[in-house]
Amino acid sequence: MVLRGASGGRRGRGDGRTASVGAGAVFSGRVKEILVVTELPVDAVACRVGRDDPARFFRLFARRGGTPPVRFRARRGRAVPRRPTGDRNPRRRSLGWAPMTTSNTGNGDVDPAVRAELDRLRDSIDNIDAAVVHMLAERFKCTQQVGRLKAVHQLPPADQAREARQITRLRSLAENAKLDPAFAEKFLNFIIAEVIRHHERIAEDTANSKAAEPS
Repeated sequence: MVLRGASGGRRGRGDGRTASVGAGAVFSGRVKEILVVTELPVDAVACRVGRDDPARFFRLFARRGGTPPVRFRARRGRAVPRRPTGDRNPRRRSLGWAPMTTSNTGNGDVDPAVRAELDRLRDSIDNIDAAVVHMLAERFKCTQQVGRLKAVHQLPPADQAREARQITRLRSLAENAKLDPAFAEKFLNFIIAEVIRHHERIAEDTANSKAAEPS
C-alpha cells in the first residue's frame, strides 16, 4: 500500500497499510493541541480549525484519531504529552506530541507559567462573556418594546427586509473585525428567531387582552 504526501505524490509505507499525511496530520495535531489546552466546546474547536460542520468534524477526528474528541480530551486531561527527545517518527509528531505546553518533570502537568497565562486569558474571556450577557439583555429589552409597538399597531412580528439588511451589515462588520462572517450570521439568525418568538407571544397576549375588554 502507499501514502499520499502533502505534495500529492505517493510513497510506500512498507507495512501493508495506508495512512494520510500532510494536511490531515497537521489538522489532527492542531486539533489535539486545542482540545487539551483550552476549554472550548468541540463545535467551537471545529470552527477554530476551519471546519464549519461540527458533526463531520467529530466523525473525521474519531476516524483519524481512533477516539471521539470529547473522550480524547477526558483521557488527556489538560496537558499535551511530551514527545520524547530524538523521536524521529513522523506519525508520532503528527499526533500532537508537542513539548511547548508541558513541564520538564515528565508527569504531564502543565507548566506553571503556561497555566498562569491560561488563567489570565480566561479571566478576560469571563469578563467579555459577562459584558455580552448584559448587552444581550439590553438588546432584548429594546426588542420587547418593539414587539409591544408592533402588537398595538397590528404589524407583523417578522420584518424580512430589515432582517436581510441586518445580516448584510453584520457580515460586513464581522469581516472588518476578523470574525468569521458565517458564524456572525448564524448568531444573528438565532437572535432574530428568538426576537420573533417574543413578538408573536406579545401580539397574542395583546390580542387576547383586547378580546377580553368589555365592549
